[in-house]
Amino acid sequence: MKTIALGDIHGNLEALERLLKASNYHESEDTLWFVGDLINRGPQSVECLKFVRDLGDKAITTLGNHDLSLLALAYGNDTYVRAKDDFPKILKAPGVADLVEWLRHQKLLHHEHGYTMVHAGIHPNWSLKTAQKRAKKVEKMLQSDKAEEFFQNHMFGNNPTQWSKDLTQWQKLRFSTNVFTRMRYLDQDGLLEFKTKCPPNEAPELIPWYESSHRKEHIKTIFGHWASLANVNITQRSIFHLDKGCAWGGRLSSLVIHDPNQKPENIQVNC
Repeated sequence: MKTIALGDIHGNLEALERLLKASNYHESEDTLWFVGDLINRGPQSVECLKFVRDLGDKAITTLGNHDLSLLALAYGNDTYVRAKDDFPKILKAPGVADLVEWLRHQKLLHHEHGYTMVHAGIHPNWSLKTAQKRAKKVEKMLQSDKAEEFFQNHMFGNNPTQWSKDLTQWQKLRFSTNVFTRMRYLDQDGLLEFKTKCPPNEAPELIPWYESSHRKEHIKTIFGHWASLANVNITQRSIFHLDKGCAWGGRLSSLVIHDPNQKPENIQVNC
């Protein structure tokens, strides 16, 4: 019995099936963790949603920024839909309403076996307990009757860039959502910076969230989201990055955890 964490699939079910085979996946025994961004850019977004949903309790999913964008469009907010996005086509698929409802009830953070999975990262100033608390508040909002208001009026935006107890409840929810699903860099003042997507060697003035000297806890973190880290050697032993650019013709990556006390195994297939 093992846990297999999987990087950003982006609608590539064929690559996922090959990776599961390479990871020696046994459906009756193993649990799959999906780091988010199940959809968009690939040819089989709806099929990926169905595949993961139908795994039931044998799968854990954390929401990515692309997943949230689909939900926002489903609730009437098309502000950030771009021409290359598949969201409108996905929402026209038969039976997609049930898939949207299932997606809305997935997590922002999952912690088990000593590992914590999120889509983008955990803010350096947050302990695991704080991160769990703030993820739970966003999850509660997404699953409530106020979800439409959140998606239409409050979820999107780059501000605030710093946490403060003086923020409104909507601002706190947006900040937490951005941390868990969009964060890459902090600037020298510790503020979230969303414009830069390149690897760290091309942005020496910025600090990758996982390299911040202010990290409150060295949480053993599994994340995706940041495709330009695909070939970056991350030296922190507590950090496991799984987005290897499958959406751009790169690789799809898994982290196979046989025993929480042993080093996990990284397996990749070409996309």
